Amino acid sequence: MQDMLNDHENRIEQILDLFDEKIDKNSVEAMISNKVGKEEIADLLPDMKLYEQKVSTSIEESIDDLWVRLEEKLMSWDQRMIAIRNEFDMGSLNKFIDLKANKENVANDFQNHEFKISTLDKNIVAIASDFETFQQAINRMHSVVLEL
Repeated sequence: MQDMLNDHENRIEQILDLFDEKIDKNSVEAMISNKVGKEEIADLLPDMKLYEQKVSTSIEESIDDLWVRLEEKLMSWDQRMIAIRNEFDMGSLNKFIDLKANKENVANDFQNHEFKISTLDKNIVAIASDFETFQQAINRMHSVVLEL
């Protein structure tokens, strides 16, 4: 029985502790009197039109900066392309390739040169022969003149 009484007393103490922790009516009224009204909240909220202006201005500035950096990068790439084009002058390379010897053309040119050389050789032999004939004719004329 004593145990039951002790148990009930413990429960009663716990309940009294709970009552002590509860808020009393005065505390509730004080909290209600300190609450913020709708008008005060509306005054504390930022103006959405002003906020939208700030955001759009910030976005425009960011985009402008991005375009400036992009244009600088494009100019840099353009300068690199100009340098590469100058380094590899394609027109000159194409002309050089066109001037490069073609095996067939070279073989034909050699054949033409050989023909010309043989023709010149024959002409020189003919001129030498003509010169000897002319020399003999002069010698004969000279001897005929001496006999006279």
